[in-house]
Amino acid sequence: MPPSWDSDGNLWAARTNGTRSDVYVITPDGRTIAVAAESLANRNVQGFRIARDGSRVAFAIESEGSSRLFIARVVRFGLDMDPKIRIEAPVEIPWTAGSIKLINWMDATDLAILTSSAPRSIWKVSLDASEEINLAGIVNPVVIAAAPGMPLLAINNQGTLSVLNGQTWMEIGVGRYPIYPG
Repeated sequence: MPPSWDSDGNLWAARTNGTRSDVYVITPDGRTIAVAAESLANRNVQGFRIARDGSRVAFAIESEGSSRLFIARVVRFGLDMDPKIRIEAPVEIPWTAGSIKLINWMDATDLAILTSSAPRSIWKVSLDASEEINLAGIVNPVVIAAAPGMPLLAINNQGTLSVLNGQTWMEIGVGRYPIYPG
């Protein structure tokens, strides 16, 4: 899973080792903080992304050959010299479109999701479960990038970079791994 950054410059990374998943934060000064994440322990995490404001995470876990999608709050406590971080109160977001490969925050209320199920597809999912929209038009997408106020980007398996303009994908060049800073 690719790492993500919050607005304080902290790098968030989740890794899965068999059925155990761990979350770490690397601060701008180089400290590594192990995040307490009981909701991820003994789970196979397929996607993980911190919200840019650092207050929530979106993650997917494997369950019986499919994915379950969650958001949870981030709680920070402790002293500056010994900061602690905990992920708590996960809420499941209804999801029916298959296994999740990547998650990106489009804005405060919507996620962009890339599935790993064949055929791979890109979805827009509202946190309140009011929308689950297939953003069709990219054949074999492999990477997506999203950020609040920015257009959704996707790269297919041929390296073609496309941008979502309204409901239409437009090819704009070639690329490998698009990312929005921040």
